[in-house]
Parts: sequence; C-alpha cells; structure tokens
Amino acid sequence: MLLVIVVIVFISMLYLLLIQLIEHAVASFIFAMIGGVYFYKKGYNYISKKIEIEMEESLDRIRRGKLFYAVDGLLEVKNIYKKWRFFFSKTIDGQIGMLYYMTLNYKKAAPFLERAMSTDWMAKTMLAVIAYKKKDYEKMDKVFEKALRYSFNSSFVWSVWAYCYWRMGKIDHAIQILSRARGSFGTFKGYFGGTEEKIVYNLTNIRNGKKMKMNVFGQDWNMLHLEQGKYVDFGPGQVTRFGRKGFH
Repeated sequence: MLLVIVVIVFISMLYLLLIQLIEHAVASFIFAMIGGVYFYKKGYNYISKKIEIEMEESLDRIRRGKLFYAVDGLLEVKNIYKKWRFFFSKTIDGQIGMLYYMTLNYKKAAPFLERAMSTDWMAKTMLAVIAYKKKDYEKMDKVFEKALRYSFNSSFVWSVWAYCYWRMGKIDHAIQILSRARGSFGTFKGYFGGTEEKIVYNLTNIRNGKKMKMNVFGQDWNMLHLEQGKYVDFGPGQVTRFGRKGFH
C-alpha cells in the first residue's frame, strides 16, 4: 500500500513538473514569436524604405535616358533585397526585361521577361511579341494564352495577339481571336479586365477590310515598337524610337 502511494505521488510530481516545463516552453515560444514578428516587421519596414529609395533612383535614371545605369541599379536592388519580399525578384526581372525590350535588345530582354510574374501582362505580351518577331508562332500563342489567364488589361493583350496575325495576313485568324476575346468578357473563363469596346472597334475594322487601329491603347501600344514611328517617352527630351539600337 505504501509503495502504491509513493508511486502515485511520484507520478503526480512528474506530471506537475512536465506541465510546468510545457507551460514555460509554450510561453517562451509565444514570446519568441511575438519578438520575431516585431523585429521582422521593423526590419521589413526599414528594407521597404530602402527599396523605395533605390527604385526612385532607378526611375530617375530612366527619366534621364540613362537606361543602362537603371538596369544596373535594378539588378543591384534585386540581389540585395530579393530575400525580403515574396516574388520581388520576378517583379524586378519583369521591369528589367521591359527596359531591354524598349531599347530593342530582345536577346537580353527575353530571359528576364520569361522570369517575370505571370500577372505582369505587359512583360508577357512583350515576350510573346519577341516570339512573333522570331516567327516562333507556337510559343507566341502559348505565351499569349498564359498572359490572358492573369491579365488585368485583357483587351490589350487580345488585340496585340490578333494584330500579330493581322500583320501576317491571316485575317481570319485575327478575327477568330478578337471574336473569342469579345465572348470572354463577362464570363468565368479566367479572363478579366479590359474594355470590350476596343475589341469590337478593331473587330469591326478588319471585318470591313480596314486596318487595325492600335493607337487606342496609347503608350502601352507604343512600348511594343510594332509600328514605324512609334516611340516611348521617358521624360522631357528622352525617347526610345522604333529602329534605334538597344544598349548592351
């Protein structure tokens, strides 16, 4: 009987000891988590401000036409801060790819555009246009299809896709794309954003044997350099014109 009592007391003391250890461990874990979140947030905010400063400097270089230095700055920002933000590298890659594209350096632009965010519709449109210029129409179609799944400006992406076929003289294919685009608005097919009126406008034009009018998309269209005389304005006196050699 005495042995049983001793065993019960021992087990009870062991149980209480384990409970205390667990409570201390849980408390320590909670305090560590709170402290970790606090210091991470402080560090994240600090890094965010640093990124904003660096990005503003790169934008200033772009405005002054110093595109090579802008790319160099963006690469530096990416390498330093890529671990501090989710998808930060992909975002910067998209911007660098677009800069290379706008200076007609398609060879350097392509790998950056490939790595860009799927939601970066302009980067993916540029990648598709590069495939078009290389006459890799199978890849062009795949890139356009993928871009349209996530595009916030789908009327533009649809129209550029149709324009590529229209330029090739494949009018029926261009009509098919624009008709499909028109049918996608207001559905649940994964395509969203854009303005249906612009689709209808060009669909009517090519059905009537007229040219596609892409200037309705403004600066977005000019960035693609698919028409002679179009250019991108980087600020007062700083432009990248169609046909100008890109930087290396």
